[in-house]
Amino acid sequence: MLRHGAPAVSFAVEPSRLLRQVGWAWCGFALGVQGLWFAQSGVHWLGPLAGALLTLVLGAWAGCELRRAPTGLLAWDGEAWSFTPLSGQPLHGELPLRVLLDAQFCLLLAWPASAARGPQRWFFLERAQAPSRWHALRCAVYSRAATRPPTRSPRS
Repeated sequence: MLRHGAPAVSFAVEPSRLLRQVGWAWCGFALGVQGLWFAQSGVHWLGPLAGALLTLVLGAWAGCELRRAPTGLLAWDGEAWSFTPLSGQPLHGELPLRVLLDAQFCLLLAWPASAARGPQRWFFLERAQAPSRWHALRCAVYSRAATRPPTRSPRS
């Protein structure tokens, strides 16, 4: 039985604006809470100050991690995935991508680790990056590679 896989598609991987906006909002919220705590604490200001410093350190770390996110071109050829980074060697996958989060308008995907391809990579993709390719990408992520019909041995 021949199964039809998803058509070939490529999708540009770039730093996520959504994650950056969520990160800024979260840091702003956390600093606001720290400010309220500081205003209500009176002479006990060490706890709110430590919390604010921790928020700033974690926010800076998250920002650095977002900047280090992989950028390049993720492609499905109907049988396998490949990722061509902006700098470096292209990677070809014999294993399917794993879907870690699907919120319909964004996907968090994991490129499986292996000895030949190095560590696991994470891709956070958004529909807003390429709306015209989003449906094809989702079809490819959830499809299996096209399979050939079994060959029949001649009867003797």
